[in-house]
Amino acid sequence: MRVFHSCAVILVLSILVGWLYGVHETRSLTVCTVNVLHDKYYAKHSTVPLMDPSVRLSIFKDWILKQGPHYDIIALQEFPHGNVANTGNLWMKVVEDFAEREGKHVLFHPNTDAGILLLVSNKLTVNNHTVFSFPGSGSSKAYSHTYLRYSNRDVLVINAHVPWKPEVALARAAVKLMFPTTDAPVIAMGDWNVELSDAELAASIPANFTRIASANEPTCISPSAESIAIDYIVVGGSVGCSSKSVTPHIYELVRHNGEPPHFSRSWFSDHAAVAAVLSVD
Repeated sequence: MRVFHSCAVILVLSILVGWLYGVHETRSLTVCTVNVLHDKYYAKHSTVPLMDPSVRLSIFKDWILKQGPHYDIIALQEFPHGNVANTGNLWMKVVEDFAEREGKHVLFHPNTDAGILLLVSNKLTVNNHTVFSFPGSGSSKAYSHTYLRYSNRDVLVINAHVPWKPEVALARAAVKLMFPTTDAPVIAMGDWNVELSDAELAASIPANFTRIASANEPTCISPSAESIAIDYIVVGGSVGCSSKSVTPHIYELVRHNGEPPHFSRSWFSDHAAVAAVLSVD
């Protein structure tokens, strides 16, 4: 009888400890953001070597098939859609095939300038997905709020493509606008088109939020051949970061032989992919 009671006590304690651990344990999410460079800009971009559209799509496909499975959330901006340069539908097919194979939700908004697309692992429940256009930008730039449920926690994911220079004042206001008042942990990502060194932009980000990737490392080569850090992962609430990366490293792709700096033919965009492993408490 004592043995039975001892076993029962141990079982109850084990269940209690397991429940407490489940409630308080830190959970990790792997995230990635990249502006894939819309076809309409690619054809005009002086710092990106022109290649056959099918070759560029092939490079993107190779990247997402090899690297995509490592990420729970992938935020894409300037995603080609429709019959743009006869390749938009093919880009979407690559993403849909990947999502079906890997078990991911595809959340897509085809605005007129460039689509914003979010790929979310099916271990996360999508509770709500809403897309907003930035005031003053028509429908050319947008951001999305996606509320996800993960292990009994609500998480807000923001995917944003912010208006570009010379609309710097508009960009500052846009960044401030896209952060809602919420008690949920927040992961904000995307191409914000302004560097954090801009004091007014920094002031637009809520005080309790932290930029945890590429704070001082360029992530893009602009059409004027500037190396700039405009791709963001910013977190707020009970979200931390255990590691981060910028791939490919921009300095490995800049040419120094007298030509304007530009990305190599081994990559599909003028932006690098920014990734991070986040902890959600």
